[in-house]
Amino acid sequence: MKYIKFLTIVLFLFASSMLAQIEKLKFPSEELEGEFIKKTKIIDNGTGGLKGYLPPCSGKSCEVPDIAIYYNQNFVFTALQNEKFIKAARLKALNAWYDRQVNEIIKPGIENKLNKQFSNFSEAKKAIFEYSERGNININVPIVKSKFQSAVYASGSKEKQSLKKLKLLRLRQAEINLGNLNNSEFGFLKVNGIPLTEIKDLASIQTNWNIQMPVFSSHNQVLNYNKAIIERISNFGVDLFSEVLKGKNNYYDGFNHWDKLDLMQVLLHYEIFKKYSSPPYLLPAEFEKFRSLDIGTQPFIENFAKKDVAVYTIFHPNYINDQRITFVKNNAGGFGRMGPGAFFDDNIAPQLRAQIREAMEKLLNNVSNIGLATDNLVIELGLNTNQKSWLYKYSNEAKEIINLANENRINTQINNETKAFIMEFLNIIEDIPTAKFSRYKELINLIKENPFVLLEDCIQKNGLDIENYKFLYNHTIPLSCQNRLNSLGQGFNDQPLKTGNAVAANVDYYGVEITKNPDFNLNGVPDTDAEVYKAYKAKFTDLASGSKDDFQFSCNLPLDLDNKADISWTFLPYHQVDGDIWNSTDPLTAIIAIKAWGDVVFGSLVSDDGAIMISAFTNQYWIGSTIATVNTGTQPFSGNRQWGYLTNSNGNLELYARAVDVARVGDLTLYGPGTDECKEDTYYNIGEETWSNLQNEIKDWVNAYNGKATVKEKVAKRFDKTKLKEMLEKNESIDQIKCD
Repeated sequence: MKYIKFLTIVLFLFASSMLAQIEKLKFPSEELEGEFIKKTKIIDNGTGGLKGYLPPCSGKSCEVPDIAIYYNQNFVFTALQNEKFIKAARLKALNAWYDRQVNEIIKPGIENKLNKQFSNFSEAKKAIFEYSERGNININVPIVKSKFQSAVYASGSKEKQSLKKLKLLRLRQAEINLGNLNNSEFGFLKVNGIPLTEIKDLASIQTNWNIQMPVFSSHNQVLNYNKAIIERISNFGVDLFSEVLKGKNNYYDGFNHWDKLDLMQVLLHYEIFKKYSSPPYLLPAEFEKFRSLDIGTQPFIENFAKKDVAVYTIFHPNYINDQRITFVKNNAGGFGRMGPGAFFDDNIAPQLRAQIREAMEKLLNNVSNIGLATDNLVIELGLNTNQKSWLYKYSNEAKEIINLANENRINTQINNETKAFIMEFLNIIEDIPTAKFSRYKELINLIKENPFVLLEDCIQKNGLDIENYKFLYNHTIPLSCQNRLNSLGQGFNDQPLKTGNAVAANVDYYGVEITKNPDFNLNGVPDTDAEVYKAYKAKFTDLASGSKDDFQFSCNLPLDLDNKADISWTFLPYHQVDGDIWNSTDPLTAIIAIKAWGDVVFGSLVSDDGAIMISAFTNQYWIGSTIATVNTGTQPFSGNRQWGYLTNSNGNLELYARAVDVARVGDLTLYGPGTDECKEDTYYNIGEETWSNLQNEIKDWVNAYNGKATVKEKVAKRFDKTKLKEMLEKNESIDQIKCD
């Protein structure tokens, strides 16, 4: 469209100079092959801007050249040129020239355009009018229909909202009749700006009904009117086409015969213009007098569709009164003393009111109570657009959620635990839209009974003692740790999961078996197990720190095609005082910072620093619990990790690190772009590198001091998210969760 407008402007600018040159041209008589009926040699204005063929004129000197019809992009210039010729011929009253243009230029031009022969100009004119307007109708009728379809949707939505308000008043009336004056099942919804709980008597019900009924009536009238227009448009036939052609001929007949000639040449070029443009079509300003050349326009079609369409439903405020007026008029002088008016009032009006009530009840019965309850829940929980749409789409799931909410209300308010439960599920459905609420409830109940339900089978199949992990799962920081966090101020917090939805999501075990104890104090005697443990604790921050070359990232790294980079991690006291606490005989409350580094463009992919607080210490193990600090922020998962020693089944000393990470079910269901799933994988993979590195560091350290140590095969089990997705989507109940 922009190209066409630009082309038009350019052609206008040089049209005048070109016309002056054309007037001076002498037309040779020899004929050449080309696009037109009678053809002469190419005319070239010397600029390359106009190339085509002009029919020869008859007569001795061609005082005014004949007009031309060009079927290419030069139509704008040609139409302007033709109009100048027509004006010149008109001034000289060249009637013979006029007849020649009509019969030897326009008629053949139409025949060429339509690829059809006509016996006279009138038949040709009729055919090009039909061709032009049929094209207009084919383009514009769907556009007008789409406009009214949108209007039907908009007015239908408004009518639906009014019906909802009327239905709420009817439901509130039933509640009041049952003695429920202060509470309502739909208390968060409003009618006429008034919360339903504040409507407490039948008089208020009637007042608000009287306010809302005219609003509904208005929307109902508009909706049915728009539907009637759609029906009319859908049944358009020859009536529209005939009316358009009638308008076209009337328009044509409104001009004198010279302007009619101009109109016809403009029309032929205008049809070419349409080929290279799109509606709405804009004629050049020079043809302003033909601005209404097209009859089958959108406004014409819309007005034709509206013609004689009248919609008058029984919900119109004046329906009964207008029926009475008609009845009295048609029965004037009848019904004796009573008269037609009184007869209508006593006999017909009650029947009409009954019909209106019956029709209204039918409409109100179609308004779903679940839909209203969903509206109420959306407002009560402050749901986002996706969650709201999901509830309306999955009405059976919405019904289950609403029932649970209503079963757990205290003074019309959903209790906090139930609200959190529902919101976690509604967060899950944004990632798993086909999740079922019943499956979610089953899963949470299983987790409440056994927080290891997702991993229990895997733990047992891999030879781990689940009691050790239950101990870590249930471990919480003691009061002394909490007091220290409080003393450090804002930004220092424990990272527990206190809700009943916390589930074990990851367990691991990294061990080093020592078949010959080392001699760390170099006294020539192997150290005792307790001495090895003491040395392990003293050396821990050095042993736990490490690096990995060419670490494979799960995320795509900027400017790195193989997604590999060098990484490192360092364990060190958070403050200087933490070093003193850690090195003491009672390291409880010491904070160990974990500094991460990666040789990547965006270091945030790996530099998710963390921190742990020593929350337990005995002569056999210590436990570090994840915490949030000002410098390190929070960590993706909460958990406890234990380091210590034990005597294994072979009777040998074994140094180990083991942990359980916990998460909410909602956090385990994050899928897709923007959910940081690849970051989570990277987090776990870096963790595995960290503790595998610890195993090797311990082995080398022990062996360097005349000991003998071997790395045991690691066990790291993470719950498979796809399995959780399958569980929430399936129709069958969740009874047990297998590892494989």
